[in-house]
Amino acid sequence: MNQIFEDNLRELARSLPNIHKALLPEIEKFKTQPQGDAEESFGWVEEPGRPVNLKYKRRVPAFEGLYHDRELERELRQVFKDIDLNYPQLVFFFGIGLGHALFHFWKNRPPRNKAILILERNPQIFLRSLCVYSYQDLFARPDVHIVVNSPVASSVESLNRFLSQFTTTSRHLKIIACPSAIKTEGEFYSAVGSHIVKMRDLITIGTGNSVQDQFIGVENLLANVQEGLKNQGIAKLRGLFEGKTIISIAAGPSARHHWERIRSLQDRVPLVACDVLLREMNRQRIEPDFVCALERVPLVASFFDQVPVPERTSLVGPLLLHPDVFKKFQGRKLIYNPGSLGFGFYGLSRLHDFYPGSSAGNLNFAFAKHLGFKNVILVGQDLSFGLDNSMSHTPGTGLETQERALTPEEIKERSGGRRVETQDGLDEVPTTFVWNIFREQIEVMQGLYPDDRLINTSPKGAKIRGAELMSLEEAIEEFVTEDLSIWKDFQHIYTEVTQEAYEERLQDFMYCANSVIDRLEHWAEKAQKIEEKIKKWKSHIEDREQRNRKPSLAFLDDCLNEVLYLKTQAVNHDPAFHLGFLQQISPAHLAFERELNAMPGSYKDNYLLKRDFLLKHENYFAVWNQWIPVLLEGLKNCRSALSKT
Repeated sequence: MNQIFEDNLRELARSLPNIHKALLPEIEKFKTQPQGDAEESFGWVEEPGRPVNLKYKRRVPAFEGLYHDRELERELRQVFKDIDLNYPQLVFFFGIGLGHALFHFWKNRPPRNKAILILERNPQIFLRSLCVYSYQDLFARPDVHIVVNSPVASSVESLNRFLSQFTTTSRHLKIIACPSAIKTEGEFYSAVGSHIVKMRDLITIGTGNSVQDQFIGVENLLANVQEGLKNQGIAKLRGLFEGKTIISIAAGPSARHHWERIRSLQDRVPLVACDVLLREMNRQRIEPDFVCALERVPLVASFFDQVPVPERTSLVGPLLLHPDVFKKFQGRKLIYNPGSLGFGFYGLSRLHDFYPGSSAGNLNFAFAKHLGFKNVILVGQDLSFGLDNSMSHTPGTGLETQERALTPEEIKERSGGRRVETQDGLDEVPTTFVWNIFREQIEVMQGLYPDDRLINTSPKGAKIRGAELMSLEEAIEEFVTEDLSIWKDFQHIYTEVTQEAYEERLQDFMYCANSVIDRLEHWAEKAQKIEEKIKKWKSHIEDREQRNRKPSLAFLDDCLNEVLYLKTQAVNHDPAFHLGFLQQISPAHLAFERELNAMPGSYKDNYLLKRDFLLKHENYFAVWNQWIPVLLEGLKNCRSALSKT
């Protein structure tokens, strides 16, 4: 233990309090038994001219020796042998030892590196690494996730959360493994690692259905840039209400039973509600502290059309909301940057990159945890059709097609026959594929806070793993033990951006936008030319094959080299293009890369493989040529509008 360790520990407690709390017994063990015990023992090894090492002995599985190669450079060469640090990537550290490989990577990481997940099974090894390097910058970064001393199931949940937040737009997933960690915990790392590729693909499918779908969010975001530049964001709100209780109100059919009781709790417990409920809560004379909106469609704006906004109520939502939402909600706005679209590159990460799941109800929960609330009481989070009334939503939302009772045939059609266990475990209730995704996202998020309480007051809603079933009365009796009215204090905490800060942000955005516009124009010309070339090559190949005179492999190699050189230069070596455009076409790009990766195993003829590999790029560059002009126009219009301000 030394000053580096103490500084790291303070930052860990500040930035990652849940990890710090979970490690407290291990920290105490480290301080009282620095040499270890009969199961595993440790000894520092310091030699002149060599990095610090660790003499490590473990009983099961048996291990004895230096934790790192005495010639550390040799170990680092082996660890990084097949890893090109110039590629954009998601990086997974499987074991970190004393941190030598991690900080070698950190020093040499590419500027467009996406995010890092650090997974260390052995807490005592992790704590000793805190004596060697300063982790303070890493602990504070939202794009660095750390998992320590977590079993396989919880580690996989953390992996799910990580990949959900940082959906990759290329196949460059890098695992950097500490050799001794693999020797001593190989079964653990193998079990977790087996989930990575499959989970990445499933999440990509779930979060980006099509390029056209993706561009709805992009166009909204560009229209909302000024709102973002003027907003403080949500970063400074993190942990404000640590240890407190909040009620999260979703629009499931069971919410209708609780309005009167919730009204009586005004100024006693904070309330966060879904966007679609504000109109009904007005009628019920209930003023939520926060209203959460997530969807990009114009329908969301109608939820606030001519709806009075209480002074205490703040809107929470991403920049990709439809612009009319910000116009029609006449109140305080707490805006975050949707990390999945990659617009942090434009300086918008100041708002805080945030992944709340895929529904307003999930945003309720995620934002409550961001604010530090320890106990979350769910009301109306049914995630199913009502067992007693066959409705999907509570009355008063204005969504007529979702508030009426459905026939058994209609429910079967919408649910596809899916049924899940109810929270009380006594019945099964019909649900949908999408609601199951919402439920699983809540379960993953709750898994990050194993010591916090999640209360579900809907006994006949879908069972949420990690939630406890209580009636609202029981939850109030146990958790609302003191009054907490937050809105007056909140007004002083949250201030508007100064004109000076706005102008600085505007300059940053314009610089980045100009960089992307420049690179888009550069690659647009090349993409058009290469698509035309591929069409000519295709015609040439078809003509030669019809005359039984196939082109040579050398010809195909030359064509492939030209295509792949252009693609890799744009995708892997141009950060402005990668972050400015490739993120936006991620569904098509990832599907294309998966298709290419699957080809070698399904071909026996080398000529056919190279021919088809080449010709598939025609449609790929057609996607570029379809969407680069759309993004260019959006960025130029945004730049023009901001210039006028």
